[in-house]
Amino acid sequence: MLATDCRISIDPVKTGQNMKTFRKRKGLSVKDVTKALGLQAPQSVYKWERGDCLPRIDNFFALCCLYEVAPTDLCSFYDKEHADYFRNFFLVTMKAS
Repeated sequence: MLATDCRISIDPVKTGQNMKTFRKRKGLSVKDVTKALGLQAPQSVYKWERGDCLPRIDNFFALCCLYEVAPTDLCSFYDKEHADYFRNFFLVTMKAS
C-alpha cells in the first residue's frame, strides 16, 4: 500500500498531546520551548499542543532533540500501518548512521 499510496495520516491532536507530555516530562515550560526553538511567541507551541496544526519539519525535529525522543514517539498516526512503517524506517535509518 505505501508504495503507491503516499498519503500520511498524522493525527495532529494525539501528536500535540505527545508534545505536551514529553515537554512536561522534561520539566520545560512553553516559554522554555519557545526560546529553545527561537520562536517569536508561544502561540505556535500552544497550537501544536492543542492539535490545531503541526510544526514545520525543522521545528518538529528540534522538538525531538529537545525532548530527547524519536520522531516516531512524538508523532502519532491515524493508521497503524503508517505508524509501523515509519517506526521501522527510522529504526533502519538510525542503525545505518
